[in-house]
Amino acid sequence: MSGRLRIGPRWPALALAALLILGACSRYGLVSTERVEIGGAYSVRPGIEWNYLIGQNFELWTVDGLNLQNLYFFNGIEDGDTLLVGKPEFDFFNESKIPEFQEGFSLLDIREWIEASYAQAKVARMETHDFRPAGFGSKKGFRFEFSFANEDGLSQKGFVVGATIDEELHLIIFTAAALHFYDKFAPEAERIIRSIRIEGDDKAA
Repeated sequence: MSGRLRIGPRWPALALAALLILGACSRYGLVSTERVEIGGAYSVRPGIEWNYLIGQNFELWTVDGLNLQNLYFFNGIEDGDTLLVGKPEFDFFNESKIPEFQEGFSLLDIREWIEASYAQAKVARMETHDFRPAGFGSKKGFRFEFSFANEDGLSQKGFVVGATIDEELHLIIFTAAALHFYDKFAPEAERIIRSIRIEGDDKAA
């Protein structure tokens, strides 16, 4: 795919370890500043290079490392699917307690489902705020901000943007260390959100 060119030298050791745990279904490399297709449903155009890890139904982008800034793309979420959050190895999950997405969820149900999913990732002091309608390319979607402390006690800030495309839920979740990294990379994450182009739309980025 245009924009995914090669394995980047900055890809952190933690992500390489995660790749081994996730197995052969995953791919990793470097995202360039060309337009990139996400999940066959839409595309985005980053303004900087990101390292990426692709799993079965998600992509994870980072620049400096997994605890510093993460940009998740969760693609085509359907009834019974779960949200994988936290470190990609997911070794701290109790799989029997991971909440499942249910067809017919309201927007508030989706927010609560995301909150519950993060709770299973053992985050602390999870707070969400400013839940509101928001554009997702040409689609009507939603957005909210949140904060938490990860399992290492590092304060994180982030936001969620989502929309239904062809009856499937798509989410983009940005998180970064609250000290320095959020302010540094949030503008780039916002730029990526603004660049969303739904598959089949004729609008330019």
